Amino acid sequence: MVVKIVLSHIHFYFMGHQPLTKKDVKFGLLSSDNAFLSYFPNQFTQRTMLARFQVNNTLPKYVEFVKKPVYTVFGLLGKLCPLLLHVKVFQQGKKIQAT
Repeated sequence: MVVKIVLSHIHFYFMGHQPLTKKDVKFGLLSSDNAFLSYFPNQFTQRTMLARFQVNNTLPKYVEFVKKPVYTVFGLLGKLCPLLLHVKVFQQGKKIQAT
């Protein structure tokens, strides 16, 4: 879903008929807003791309962080940042989409 939304913004702003520059597009608004760090006294106040698991039944108590798939997606999109490809999609010899 993240990739779909980011690509739709890129297509609208850079491949449509919008006279905008990269500075005009606020891609910071496309952040991952789907997770929270939950610990006292800051329950649900900090967002993250990591899942936090606190294990209370062990000595010493410890916390494990697991990267969410969206973390990898943002990393890969960051590596592709300066690239924009023009793609033509064909099905049985007929062009069905061009971007």
